[in-house]
Amino acid sequence: MRRILLLNLLANQDGRTVGFPKKFDSVPYLVSPSGEKTMLDRKTVEQAVLKCINKFNQTLNVDSIEYVAIKDQFPSVFVGACTGVIVEEEEIPSDESDECKANGKYVFVRNGSLFSRELFCYVFISPSEVVSRNAFVSQTIFPELFDYMGRYLPSPSYTIANKPIFFINIAYGSITPISILRNFAGLEQMGIQYLEAFGPSFNPDDTPLDVRTFVKKYYDVGTDGKSDWFEIDFENKKFKILMDRFTTGENNYLELKKDGSVGFHGSTEKFFAINMLPVAMMANREGYDIDLEAFKEFCRNEGVLKFTDKDEKFPRMVTVYNYLEKLIKQRR
Repeated sequence: MRRILLLNLLANQDGRTVGFPKKFDSVPYLVSPSGEKTMLDRKTVEQAVLKCINKFNQTLNVDSIEYVAIKDQFPSVFVGACTGVIVEEEEIPSDESDECKANGKYVFVRNGSLFSRELFCYVFISPSEVVSRNAFVSQTIFPELFDYMGRYLPSPSYTIANKPIFFINIAYGSITPISILRNFAGLEQMGIQYLEAFGPSFNPDDTPLDVRTFVKKYYDVGTDGKSDWFEIDFENKKFKILMDRFTTGENNYLELKKDGSVGFHGSTEKFFAINMLPVAMMANREGYDIDLEAFKEFCRNEGVLKFTDKDEKFPRMVTVYNYLEKLIKQRR
């Protein structure tokens, strides 16, 4: 049996050429004073990605990378410009073909022998450089992570996707903005393993394990315990999701459309989730009273500002609410 990293093959998306292997051709390691960039070669990036995976866990022994249309092999995988999967491949006898297919494995012939591939782990590959601090992590994992969360809500598992998830940072050099480091730390709290091909930027072992220290290290919280996304009372162990910015107007999350409905402004729903969800999950694990009332009211979609039935982002926010409810019920 061997393990292989499959990365989603280059595709045209919204008029843009996105995906792999092109992403690995655009990792700058040197920028001149005039802004001219010198890129790493693809092989160097590939080797660094494999090395960081196997350094995290030597027993994984992922030995190669393939660029494929992942849905052709695993139709259930939610794919985007940053997605990949680690699969386990082994040769099988012909009489096991139907059983493997029935269990969701991909079966194929190579050089006259029959092989099966089984999904082992989901992988998200970061942008090749920091262009937007807010988007570096959130645009990499969402919306696919929302979709996995929704799919596995009925599952008896309380993880997001029922399988391990890796986030691999391929940006060269050190990343220092606190907003990005906060999101790296947040990945760990959501059950997503952070890895870096180059760095050094972030060491998961340095992440505080208790919510009080975590919030004080990574969030700008006033004396009232409020951040942009939540309110937390450490002494009385209370956590409340704040929905104050889920309205229209400057610096808020929603925008009014021509038909009178509302939609999310840009990717604000992703920014909200990546900054709120990790702390909510930590607080819940530590036995905090989690107040979802404002979030629940928003998800009813009954106010003056309403989303249409065709809006794709609003149901994902409902999914986040339902996932938090599931976690809270588990604790009870």
